[in-house]
Amino acid sequence: MTLSAAPREASPVPFGVRVAAPPLADASGRVAKNAMHLFLGQGATTCLSMVLSAMLGRFLGSADFGVLYLVTSMCIASTVFLEWGQSVHLVREVAREGGSAGILLGSGVAFRVLSAVAVAVVGSALAALLGYDGRTRLLFLAMLLGWLLLSVGQAFGTIFRGRERMDADALVTVVTKVLTVALTVPALVLGGRLVSVIVAQAVAAALALGFAFSCYRRLRLPRIAFSSATVRNIAVNGTPIAAMSIAVVLQVYVDAVVLSKLSPVSVVGWYGAAKNIMNALIMPAAILGSASFPAFSRLAHAPRDLGLAVRASLRPLLGLAALGAVGTYLFADFAISVVYSRAKFGPSAAILQVFAPALLLLYTNVLLSMVVFVGGKAKLLAASKVLAVLVGTGLELLWIPVCQARWGNGALGVVAAFGVSELIMLAASLALAPRGSIGLPVLVDGGRALLAGAATLVAVRALPSTWSPLVQLPCCLLGFAGFAAVSGLLSRADLQVFRGMLGRRQTAPGVAP
Repeated sequence: MTLSAAPREASPVPFGVRVAAPPLADASGRVAKNAMHLFLGQGATTCLSMVLSAMLGRFLGSADFGVLYLVTSMCIASTVFLEWGQSVHLVREVAREGGSAGILLGSGVAFRVLSAVAVAVVGSALAALLGYDGRTRLLFLAMLLGWLLLSVGQAFGTIFRGRERMDADALVTVVTKVLTVALTVPALVLGGRLVSVIVAQAVAAALALGFAFSCYRRLRLPRIAFSSATVRNIAVNGTPIAAMSIAVVLQVYVDAVVLSKLSPVSVVGWYGAAKNIMNALIMPAAILGSASFPAFSRLAHAPRDLGLAVRASLRPLLGLAALGAVGTYLFADFAISVVYSRAKFGPSAAILQVFAPALLLLYTNVLLSMVVFVGGKAKLLAASKVLAVLVGTGLELLWIPVCQARWGNGALGVVAAFGVSELIMLAASLALAPRGSIGLPVLVDGGRALLAGAATLVAVRALPSTWSPLVQLPCCLLGFAGFAAVSGLLSRADLQVFRGMLGRRQTAPGVAP
């Protein structure tokens, strides 16, 4: 991924003037190429994260590694308040109003800095209230500084995404992780302990921020500015999205607590192993949603064009979701055996199999939520998410004991309840989506995805049981591709779009190549 300098814009678009939407003929190719950049960036950072995690565990030891996990968890929770929905709000506004990028970036950074001060005060007080010692609180504050620098760097990423320069966003993400590994590993090898790790990561974040700024300058984007009115606008418009983020974090926490109270600790371990694989399965949906969001934002005031863009993005996502659900159900035991071992985590496979239908719902909901956001119904969708969490928690209290008593695996109740909560979100997203954005063709594509998935499931089940999963897996992929083509889910136009992903380098809308 390389950045190419673009000529400075002769006359930036004035604030409040919307950028013209690109032709729909280019939309699918643009989204596909955006997704490719994000996939490459995420794949690289995932590999680097695994290397770093292994090194930290080996050199720090269990005690310091536990403290690091604790303060990192505190900072992760704080990120919701630092960002406050900017990953959606800023991308949407930049996509619609190209010339406002500088003001939105500067105001977004100011909001993050002010929020960090409040989080530092409240977080330290809460840590003291919970009985954590002074060293842990100081480590939290030190790490929070590094996370603030990372958060500011991510603010540049929102601008890049809004201008559909996902290549720049992915490059900054990879450089950030490379710098983190490059500085942290030598600190560990040279005998550094927990403080050295936190300092090294903060320095890496500062260097990555400088790189993000240089990318911003290289792309000749508008001058960074600040507006108190825009800061207030971010606070107001980011609230519904932040509420959804808090609900998601809360759901993860509640699931773990309820399961730990109603099932043995071994079941929690089975669920944790399955959860790690679930998170990897969910990643493509988040990437495709992020890649589609800028295009949806520009088409928000053109219902017919928005509907066409939604279908163009949702059709491949439905296919990927159906394939993922079928593959998860068929090869859950194989995945657990390879990653963890069947002897210790065998029951985790059943958890993944129950999760498989929910994966299809989750993929659909990720993209539909983006459609609801551009339609201005984020508050109602956030309220729906809170309702879904409450319903899911209530069902967990009922189903975990039943699953534990009948199958010895209470975690099955957690994923089953999650599936119901996703059904609630699907109904809410369909009801709140802008009129005309979800038409009959979208529903037909959903039926095609279900048909292709069901046919693939039956076909793979019919294969000889003596065949290795390494043989059955390619058969599953080829079979699904065939059924998708026969049903009309996969078209020649889709193949042309994916071929175009390897074509000429994309440029930001409104910026000359």
